[in-house]
Amino acid sequence: MIAQVAKATPEEARALSIAFNRQLATHFSPNECSFYRLFKVMDVDGSGLVDFEEFERMVRKQLRLGKGVIPQERLLGLWRTLDTDQSGLVCQGEFGRFIDCTDCTDCTDCTDCTDCTDCTDDADESGLVCQGEFGR
Repeated sequence: MIAQVAKATPEEARALSIAFNRQLATHFSPNECSFYRLFKVMDVDGSGLVDFEEFERMVRKQLRLGKGVIPQERLLGLWRTLDTDQSGLVCQGEFGRFIDCTDCTDCTDCTDCTDCTDCTDDADESGLVCQGEFGR
């Protein structure tokens, strides 16, 4: 089902990043208002990776963005954009680029963009920057 949904455009992803950041600031205290903490909340199993179910739960429950605000198909399109390697999992670096892309011109394709986040430390050269590598 996810593979059949069109990816979010850079403009859609940026608009959703702004919406997520607004909700983050509204529903979390200043001490909790960071994408790192949000990722930790989302990563229920502590794997350092999140699947769509964990992502959707965070969007709907923690950020309180219901289907009337972000329809399921739009959320699936965003997921396809975030899951750059189409593995079915998003690591902290992929999520961080999205959350921090409110000032980027194209947050959906900034794997080499050092201005978006401090997530360029792909120590194992896997193409992913996951929890253990992030922020080194």
